[in-house]
Amino acid sequence: MDLTDLNQLVSLKSLILYNVDLSRQSGLDVIFRNLSNLEYLYMSFCSVPLLEKDLSRDLKSLKVMFFHADDVFSVMENFVEPLKTLRYLILKDALLHCSCDNAWITNWAKYEKNVQVSFHDSALERLQCITVDGTKFLQKFAQENCSFNVDFLLFVSTSLGLVLFMLVVLLHQLAGDYIMHNA
Repeated sequence: MDLTDLNQLVSLKSLILYNVDLSRQSGLDVIFRNLSNLEYLYMSFCSVPLLEKDLSRDLKSLKVMFFHADDVFSVMENFVEPLKTLRYLILKDALLHCSCDNAWITNWAKYEKNVQVSFHDSALERLQCITVDGTKFLQKFAQENCSFNVDFLLFVSTSLGLVLFMLVVLLHQLAGDYIMHNA
């Protein structure tokens, strides 16, 4: 079933999608286009591999989004940019890909004041993600793999500076003796 015709329902206020594999839709970004009056979006047992800005571009009035994925998915940071009126984001049984692209959502959920984010049956610290090695917690994965470690950077730059300084002193000592004897 092709859902791209949904974009013609420009006055639509609520949309409920149940057990729909949106990953098989040919124009996934076109489905939600022109739905600028949509206030409530409920997607349960839907398969969407990637939530990105192309999906949310025209959802300017969206206030509540409930998403219960039946598969692993990713949420790009630009997905929420057009959603200026969003007040509630509920992700039920969310299982994200363990990637730095998804790591932003933990900080956004914690610090975003205008949107109440709920992961339904799990706390933010227990939000799961999946890797080739199995299931992990996204927040822990992000801390281990995605954060920029300033301490390590300072250590490396200081070590390189010391090695460079020792090389300059050594070369000066060697070149100084060579210049004095050949002059």
